[in-house]
Amino acid sequence: QLLNNTHRAIGVWFNESLALKSFNYSSFVTRNQIESNRIGLQIEVGCRFHTPMKQAVFWNISMNTFSQQTEQAIHFGSCVPRPRLLKMGSFPAIANVSITHNKFSANELHALHVAPIFFAKLKVLHNQFEHHPKAVLFINNRDSFDVESFVEEAERFPFSIASQSADSRALTSKRQ
Repeated sequence: QLLNNTHRAIGVWFNESLALKSFNYSSFVTRNQIESNRIGLQIEVGCRFHTPMKQAVFWNISMNTFSQQTEQAIHFGSCVPRPRLLKMGSFPAIANVSITHNKFSANELHALHVAPIFFAKLKVLHNQFEHHPKAVLFINNRDSFDVESFVEEAERFPFSIASQSADSRALTSKRQ
C-alpha cells in the first residue's frame, strides 16, 4: 500500500543520455493500492536512442487500485528529443505502455494524464473508472512546450493510442 504521501507515491525518471550499454528497459507496476497521494504514479521515460541491441522501453501497469489522488492517478511523459538529434537522423526508441486491469476511483484531476505523447504506443484496456470530476484520459501535446519552434514536420513524432473499457462507467464524469 502506498498511502497519504505529500507528493508522488512512485516517481520514475529515465536518464536521457545516449545508451552505450544495453539493458532491459521493462518496468512493471502491479498489484498495488495507491491512495490519497498528490500523484499516484509519475513516469518520465526520457529519450532512449536505438543502440546496436535495439532496446525498446516497455511499461506494464496492471491490477492496481488508484484512488483519491489530489492530482493525477498516473502522469506519463514521453520523449521530447532535442532538435539537433532529429536533424542528424537519430530517432528515439518507441516506448510501449500498457495500462490494463486497473481500478481508478475519485482522483481529483485525471485518472490518466499523458503529456507529451511522442514516440510512444499507449494501450489503455480493461480498466474501471469511477467518480472522476474532471477527466478520465487527458492528452496534452501543446502546453508543456512549443513543438512548432523546434521541428519542421509533425510526422517526426509518432504515437498511437488504443483504448477499451471493461466498464461502461468509464466515459462518464460530473460536469462543473
